[in-house]
Amino acid sequence: MVSYTETKRLEVLEFLDEEGLLQSYDDPIIRVELKELLENLSPTDRKVMILKAMGYTSQEIAVFLGVSRRRIRQRLIRIKKMIAEYIG
Repeated sequence: MVSYTETKRLEVLEFLDEEGLLQSYDDPIIRVELKELLENLSPTDRKVMILKAMGYTSQEIAVFLGVSRRRIRQRLIRIKKMIAEYIG
């Protein structure tokens, strides 16, 4: 049985793949690098990333975290750039 944490990691990886940031997330090196990157994100950025990977909209995430939709979109753009630089 797959753990909750592993399920969430896979959801994040799938989200990144959908965004075109990964060619293949089956590569163990990429998985280790992404794990390190996710661990280095702020707790809020990590929450935003996981919620987005789970399929929540920017508006839903904003309501959940009590911030503006614009702020969530800014965080997502910054996170995507960080990931692209990290694995690029």
